[in-house]
Amino acid sequence: MTAIIPQKMVRYIAADGSLTQEGILLLLSYQQQTATNAGGIATNAADIAALDTRITDLANTDYDIQLALGLVPGAYAVEKFGRNPDIDTATVPEDVWNGSQIYTGFGVGAEVASEVVSDSASDTGTVYIKGLRTPTSTEYETASYTVAGLTPVSVGSWWRANTGWYDTGDDTTFNVGTITVRQTAAPANIYIAMPAGKSATTIGCWTVPFGSTALLRKLDIEVSRASATATVAGALWTRQINESPRYQFQFVRGNNVGSEAFNPPSPIVFPAQTDISVQITSCSANNIEVLARFGLVVYT
Repeated sequence: MTAIIPQKMVRYIAADGSLTQEGILLLLSYQQQTATNAGGIATNAADIAALDTRITDLANTDYDIQLALGLVPGAYAVEKFGRNPDIDTATVPEDVWNGSQIYTGFGVGAEVASEVVSDSASDTGTVYIKGLRTPTSTEYETASYTVAGLTPVSVGSWWRANTGWYDTGDDTTFNVGTITVRQTAAPANIYIAMPAGKSATTIGCWTVPFGSTALLRKLDIEVSRASATATVAGALWTRQINESPRYQFQFVRGNNVGSEAFNPPSPIVFPAQTDISVQITSCSANNIEVLARFGLVVYT
């Protein structure tokens, strides 16, 4: 019969060929195998040989690649990139996202009716929004809408939306104006600001879905300024549901020295519904560009 091989698999075999228990705990992708019982445990020589091949393949494959290819059951990788092109001494704190200043997409409460609009009448292609519809959404949803230039178009209700991209309908052009996804009743509360000529967002903000746990794997900050030296100080701004925010993993970075990424020696855990952003709290000069990246592993 066909059965599902469990993530933690126990193989049964002995040196004399009889079947006995031998503990092997392996991270395997769910796959269908021919097994001799409904529990999905391989107990015949052919099944064991096939699984040995699979085990060898996985053992020789980098864990990051397995995550990216969806080969790790109950887990996936998230890479968030953020860019803030202009941070000044008088405007900090600012989050690292396309909209500059403080990110306005982390509203408190339930989901809110929202809309998409461009500041150019020429933008009439398709915008794609990726986010969480409600506070209890267990996974990110991607939805598409036709942009109507300067006329706002309803995109339904969203609780969080922090990734977006745009398709003009041809293979050479980008969005002409800035495309914004915002709350309908409070347009100043912006989820997504997509700069002209990019057709994608760079928003260094994310929220852990309901029912999941996220582990921080990497935090990387880069600083750029056209002339003279500049430094920034900042941190991961985090907020668990119904709690006040915190500054975690504070950093100082400059544009004249290379800085290694922060790779936690042990897992940094973020519970479900935690909001995360990279925030700059002070800077030494004006017109500073900051790029940020953080990587997570999410367990569902």
